[in-house]
Amino acid sequence: MAAVRRHSIALLLLIAVHADASSSWDAFGDSSWTERLGLSFMDDCQESVGLAAVWAWAESWFSGRNGQQRNAHCESKEMSCPTGLTVTGLAVRSCHVRRGGNRELFDFKLRCGHRGHLTDWLGLRFDSRARHEDQGAGACPTEANLTGVQVMRGGAEGVDYFNFKLRCGAAWREVVGLPFYELKETRSVTCPSEQVVTGVRVHRGFQDWGSKDTYEFQLQCMHTTELGATPAGGLLDSLAELLASARGASIVDDAWQQFASLLDSGADDTHAAAEERSRKRRSELLQAAREL
Repeated sequence: MAAVRRHSIALLLLIAVHADASSSWDAFGDSSWTERLGLSFMDDCQESVGLAAVWAWAESWFSGRNGQQRNAHCESKEMSCPTGLTVTGLAVRSCHVRRGGNRELFDFKLRCGHRGHLTDWLGLRFDSRARHEDQGAGACPTEANLTGVQVMRGGAEGVDYFNFKLRCGAAWREVVGLPFYELKETRSVTCPSEQVVTGVRVHRGFQDWGSKDTYEFQLQCMHTTELGATPAGGLLDSLAELLASARGASIVDDAWQQFASLLDSGADDTHAAAEERSRKRRSELLQAAREL
């Protein structure tokens, strides 16, 4: 019986190591994504050129899609802040290119927490060779978290424009620095009461007829009481119970201490510090599992 219990502890420790490495403790059961805003959007990706574009158009009619070249939009990307941090700002870059049509491409990064930590760009299609690149940014004031976003779509002389407003607490702030002309539509979304934004998901589509680049957005919202809470509760609760019931053996006591330190995460750490702490704890947990 003791051997079975030790093996169970070792297995759960290894699962915890894997969960920490693969998900960065982002799998909170209570976090949820809002619906799309409802902007004009193409669930299609007509980016083929030349003969490939002709074939894609013809094939779409033969297959019954009535001109829709793909069953989905071009791409979707999402980014969430590290555990315990909320989105407090947004950075946007845009470029205008004429290769493969008259294109306007956008990419985004998040500001997490109030120490100015910026994530990487989402990685949406972007042309770094464009002659000119515009960048805009907006940030919430200290102690205010992002709770909603307003997106404005404009267009003039065949050019697509997007601009944004951020809802910080209950007040709206503009993202400044992006060109914008002739408002066509605007949509907004806010998190439910007592919830804040912890991530952003962006969808990109393209309509070749008229060279129309379309973007849609979703927010990941989390209740303020869940920030910094331990994810994957069932797994960690089971591990805690096993460790508690096996107290007394020195190896198990060591594993318990390492497990307890894993739960004691610092929400205000920088991203680099959080990654280093996570790497060290994974190593300690793996060593404890090997010794059991």
